[in-house]
Amino acid sequence: MDYLIYVSTAKRLITEADLLDILTTSREKNLKYNVTGVLLYNEGAFIQMLEGAYEHIHLIYNRLLQDPRHKNIIKLVEGNSMARSFPNWSMGFQTINSELFKKILAGYFDLSERKFEGPHPGLLMIRTFNQNNRLH
Repeated sequence: MDYLIYVSTAKRLITEADLLDILTTSREKNLKYNVTGVLLYNEGAFIQMLEGAYEHIHLIYNRLLQDPRHKNIIKLVEGNSMARSFPNWSMGFQTINSELFKKILAGYFDLSERKFEGPHPGLLMIRTFNQNNRLH
């Protein structure tokens, strides 16, 4: 099982409609290619972990490089692990405006309720992003 983690910056603040489009498109592509993962968004910053077959996660990542909504795309790490960290999520996600998404979208979770425990480097990055990018 391969994984890839990147960060990027939105070219403009992302609306709820934009996030819904990103999530819907991501889930469709991820299901098609048997890719799982999580996408976190906070005030213009994204971090995403993709996991699946090498060729499939790189296909998705290379398409992202062409996405006009993103800039400053930086691949943080990629590697191989024995098992998926997000086996049941075609795309878990988090956004700032949580109330609407809690009501209408399956797969939404509140990061403050998740610990992301474990030694996997992807979980460490997600845990760090979560701890350092909260609105207080």
